[in-house]
Amino acid sequence: MDIFNQVLPYLRPSDAEELDPTQVIGEMYALANNQVEPVQAQKFAPELGIPYDISLQDMLNENQADYNATQRLVGYNPAALSQLNAQKYKANQRVLAEQFRLNQAQKDKVYGENRNILNQAKLQNLGILDQQYVRQAQALSNTKATTQAALNSIASKYAQNKLDNRKLATYENMYNYRYDPRFRAINMNPLQQFDTTVGGSTASSRTGGLAPGYEFTYNADGNIIGTRKASKDETAKNGSIVRNLKNI
Repeated sequence: MDIFNQVLPYLRPSDAEELDPTQVIGEMYALANNQVEPVQAQKFAPELGIPYDISLQDMLNENQADYNATQRLVGYNPAALSQLNAQKYKANQRVLAEQFRLNQAQKDKVYGENRNILNQAKLQNLGILDQQYVRQAQALSNTKATTQAALNSIASKYAQNKLDNRKLATYENMYNYRYDPRFRAINMNPLQQFDTTVGGSTASSRTGGLAPGYEFTYNADGNIIGTRKASKDETAKNGSIVRNLKNI
């Protein structure tokens, strides 16, 4: 009997269970879909000005009209025409010089404005790219944080399951009962297993059960060490309990 009591704890099954995979579905989904999303950036493309030419053709036309009128007045005198041509050339050169200066000033203004616009656009694009880099780094950090949180959650659940199983294994040393898939307590003592599911009453699962009027004796550890004859009061009490259970 002592040897049997020493081996008995190794013969009883345990109600400890492994972690249900459904408990980590959320973490597995997070790990499967946790990917770094690219951060889009659209650069600023400015519209530049186009220089145009300034024409003083109207002033040249006026000079030509004055020349024609003066030419008729002098009667097309060759000597007078020579002096008139020199005056016309001088007047036209002044107009053309002024036209050239106006065109140069206008082009310089347009080119200067374009340079300022391009420089400002470069600064804005640098700011856009810098903001994109910051957001991309934040997206990468968030992805790593999500992965770390999912792994921590999985590890915590496995550790909690291991702790619960160890507690259950410790508590199972204190009693002989185990639970079936319907969570009904069954006595796992090989000498006498009682199934509490038969009509609400207890019945021996072995043919070698105790005879009426006898009962098991236990040691301080709760293990069976023998049998004894029950007293009349206890026998009557047990018989009344059985009758009451049958009447339920």
